[in-house]
Amino acid sequence: MPRLSWFRNASPHGQMHTQMMLGIGAAVLGALTLIYGISVKMNARAEAERPDPENEDLKKKITTCEQQIAKCKEDAITQGQLLLTKQSENKKTEERNKKAELELAAKEKEKDAKIDTLRKAEGEVREKKRKASEALESAKLEDINSADHQQRVQQIAAVFQRVLVTVFSTEGQVTTGFFVIHGRHTVVVTARTVLPKEADGEILIKFRYQLGNSFQVGMLKGRMLMDDTNSGLCLLGCEIDEDVPVRLSAVPSNMIAETKVGTHCYEIAAQVLGLRLLENSIFDGEISNTDRQVDGQPRLQTTLPANPGSSGAPIINAEGKIIGVMMGQMGELEHSSSVIPGKVLLNLLDAFARKVGQ
Repeated sequence: MPRLSWFRNASPHGQMHTQMMLGIGAAVLGALTLIYGISVKMNARAEAERPDPENEDLKKKITTCEQQIAKCKEDAITQGQLLLTKQSENKKTEERNKKAELELAAKEKEKDAKIDTLRKAEGEVREKKRKASEALESAKLEDINSADHQQRVQQIAAVFQRVLVTVFSTEGQVTTGFFVIHGRHTVVVTARTVLPKEADGEILIKFRYQLGNSFQVGMLKGRMLMDDTNSGLCLLGCEIDEDVPVRLSAVPSNMIAETKVGTHCYEIAAQVLGLRLLENSIFDGEISNTDRQVDGQPRLQTTLPANPGSSGAPIINAEGKIIGVMMGQMGELEHSSSVIPGKVLLNLLDAFARKVGQ
């Protein structure tokens, strides 16, 4: 308070002047304070608005990332649309392929059905031909019964010369054989002595077939179907060239029969005389005995000749039925031959049928 003593002692005019100066000072001080505050704010704003290189780089990176994200999003949408389109096209393609496969399968099934029908028809035709051939052979053999001896021999020769074959091996063996139909199979019956002893040996079958009004000679390659070491017989198959229009003639197996002692019989065979081959030779004789045994196997004894090359020849009775197969001489007996009975041949044919499942 002592400092304001001068103010109290001053005149009113002085006091007023002093108060005015103090008011002006206070106003000036307020204005300066305001200006300072404004300046601070402006500096702060300017400082805030002044560009920062680091902030600018960050903003650029952010902008770049946003652009890349937008582009990736756009690309993803585009790829998704393309994928949907491709999936739709693939689905349509699969449907078309599936439809084509079903159509192809249906065509294949139809084709297989037609092939089965044709095969069935071919089988029926073959069966009819076989039965017709059997009926024809049976009819020819039945005609033999009504003929006299000379006519009978001629008819037997005419019938059997078409079914008779000569079998050769590449090792030099020669036998006679004949075609037989048993069931659905046509085979050659002959003696197993013709079989090659070497693995690479081959079998050839010489046969006769009718072409027009004349007989022609053909050659077939034979293959083993069944070998019976007990009886001494074997069954051969043959390979026919498709280019050769040949229809083989054969004796039906139901024309194989049993016989009895005293039966008049015939033999049609090939004979080897030195270097010559005499084919379709016919002989007649009788059954001497039906109860012979050779190596424990049943044999017929006949008065028919057994010559080189005649093994495997059919032995035929007066009715034209096959009653046996020639094997060879009966030991050291003269004018006696060993013949395999017809029932043994039938058993072999039945065994072959069971083997092939028919």
